[in-house]
Amino acid sequence: MANFVGGLPGGDHATSGISIRSVDGANIDGVVISNVTMRNACCPIFIRLGSRLRDRAPAPGSITNVLISNVIADNASWPCAIVGIPGCYPENITLSNIRVTYAAGGPLAARQSPVPEQGKQYPTANMFGTLPAYGLYCRHVKNLALSQVQLLCSDQFTRLPLTGKRRNSYPYWQTPHTKLERTTTDNPGTALVAEDVLGFDIDSLQAQAGAKTDPVLQFINVRDVFVHGCRAPAKTYVYLELRGKATDGIRFEANDMDQARKAIRRLRR
Repeated sequence: MANFVGGLPGGDHATSGISIRSVDGANIDGVVISNVTMRNACCPIFIRLGSRLRDRAPAPGSITNVLISNVIADNASWPCAIVGIPGCYPENITLSNIRVTYAAGGPLAARQSPVPEQGKQYPTANMFGTLPAYGLYCRHVKNLALSQVQLLCSDQFTRLPLTGKRRNSYPYWQTPHTKLERTTTDNPGTALVAEDVLGFDIDSLQAQAGAKTDPVLQFINVRDVFVHGCRAPAKTYVYLELRGKATDGIRFEANDMDQARKAIRRLRR
């Protein structure tokens, strides 16, 4: 199964605006997507390499050499996600000149829960339940580059209760004209979470700070990283949190941390 661009043109909402998926052994290589504007797509960008292996596929496929650039997405509600499986990673993925504005997200209470692998599940952008980032979640990825990426939130960022046929799945975001029930206005939390990423370049990322002690960025068992040209947003408590024994090779240079109470926090767990 290989799907490149998803959505419901003209509809009230779409699951994913841009979706690149390989779960049944397909090899996807050399994808360029540029100059896209979307509104009401729940998850603007979703890249998934899995191992469902339907139709007697002998082994997981691959996703390599993907460039997504010049994208504007408004009224999003699910985090963008780039996710592989242990030992089988999407490689050479670049997001450039991307601006996503989130109007909603899932409950913040589930942020500390482990994210399930779901290696054999059908690939949809809400397959993991609540993710620990409001903007971008990356796991099991090699050679990922972000340049001029903006992860923004509306002034009335809303948290939606988990719902759907599967337990703990994200609800579909409605149009602004639809009445929402059982919602709460809350802080967005952490903008970007990367886990088990090898080779990560972040240049000129813009994001919003959460409340309390939420870091803007969180790295878990991430290696060979270069963070540069970034600016801490106003009211930042911690900009970058490092976790995991395997986290190593972090270069943090030429960043403006004047608005951060603490630039980097390292947790030994």
